[in-house]
Amino acid sequence: GNQTSPVFNNTDIKTYFIKFNISKLIKIKKQIAKIISANNIQILHAFDYTSLFFARLMHHLTGIPYLYMRCGGANPKKYFPYAKNIILYSEENLSYFQNKKKYKNSNINFIPNRVKPFQPDLKRIEYLKKNINYNEKDIIFLRISRISSNYLQTFRQIVFLADKLVQDGLPIKLVIIGNQERDSDAVIKELDLYNKPYIFLFTDSKY
Repeated sequence: GNQTSPVFNNTDIKTYFIKFNISKLIKIKKQIAKIISANNIQILHAFDYTSLFFARLMHHLTGIPYLYMRCGGANPKKYFPYAKNIILYSEENLSYFQNKKKYKNSNINFIPNRVKPFQPDLKRIEYLKKNINYNEKDIIFLRISRISSNYLQTFRQIVFLADKLVQDGLPIKLVIIGNQERDSDAVIKELDLYNKPYIFLFTDSKY
C-alpha cells in the first residue's frame, strides 16, 4: 500500500509493510514471496485492487489460494481483476459482481453489512441515566468508540463542540462509552475528560 495502518500499528500483531511503487513490481514480488515462505502462509487475503493484483500473481506462482473481500464502497467503474473467491458486504456490490460475466464462475459470498433490529437494554439505560444525573432538559451526545489515539481527532472535535455549547448555556452532557486501548491515558489527559462535569466516560466491560 501507500501507508501503514494505524490500527495494526497499535496492536502486537506481527505485520509487514511494503510500499507500493509501480516501477518496482519485481522487487515487491520478491518481498512478498519471502514473507509467504517465512510464515507458511496458506491463504492470501486481499481487500483492495492493489493487494488483489499481488494475491493473484502469487497464486499463479505458488498455487496458494486467494480470497478477495470488498468491504463496501462504490462499484468499480473501470477494469477490475478477476477473483475466484469473493466476499461482499453490500447489496450494490453483490448485484454488480453477480451481473458481470467475468465473475459467473466465482464463488461469491454475501455477508449483509446491516444491523438487525434489537431490543434496548432498559436496565442498562436507566443505570447510565442515573450515573449522569439525567433530566429531560439535558441534550445528550453519545460517542461509542475505542479510547485510542487513532480516534483522537474525532474526540477533539466532539469535546470542542460540547465545550462550546456548554459555554453558550446549553444543558449538554457528553457520554463516551468504549474500551481503553494502550494509549488511552494520553487521550484522556489531553482532552481532560475526567475534570469536566458534563463529560461522562464509561469504560467498564458491562457497557
